[in-house]
Amino acid sequence: PGSPRTVSTGADWATLAWADRSNDETCFRVRYRVGTGAWTEVPAVPAGSVGATVKGLKPLTHYIFQVGARNSAGTKWSAYFPGDTKEPLPAQPLNPRPEAREQTSIVLAWDDVSKNERGFSVQYKIGSGAWKVLTHVAPPNAQRYKVTGLTPGTQYIFQVGAWSTGGTKWSTYAYIRTKPTAPAKPGSPRVVSTTTSSAVIAWTDVATNESHYR
Repeated sequence: PGSPRTVSTGADWATLAWADRSNDETCFRVRYRVGTGAWTEVPAVPAGSVGATVKGLKPLTHYIFQVGARNSAGTKWSAYFPGDTKEPLPAQPLNPRPEAREQTSIVLAWDDVSKNERGFSVQYKIGSGAWKVLTHVAPPNAQRYKVTGLTPGTQYIFQVGAWSTGGTKWSTYAYIRTKPTAPAKPGSPRVVSTTTSSAVIAWTDVATNESHYR
């Protein structure tokens, strides 16, 4: 097999690829080892294959792989090629929620239940819009982060993610609305008419976001 290589890895798997340069193999054999240790062979893949995923590996381990084209005459092995597995994904942060809300900022809080995160990232969006991702904003064991630069009176969808070199595990969504801006004060307040027990008051409505008048 030509150009043997590791395409991608996770905490306990590696995806391998190669070029099939023969036309008479019956299958491909794949094996791996750590250092100069014994080879471990995985189930063969069919003739004509140009890749395979090896599972059951250990995290943060440097492996040596080989792939071999096999037929009744024997197996022709490729050159050695390396692959490094990654850290496991951290556990998902739980219960994302607002700890404080202002007009242009939110303090997002969560429960940290993982033991191997390198830190936390936060992302948010409006409706079905694109995510704005704030990567690696909080250190390991953090349980809150203040998001600034938001728009008043707007509902956002937030997520917090615990990350390691193995990837990011995102929380469920948190739907949080920023506080609205205060309405403009009524203009030209005046008494229009009175009786012995009542008064009619008028004003100019110059606000655009009031919910009612008091």
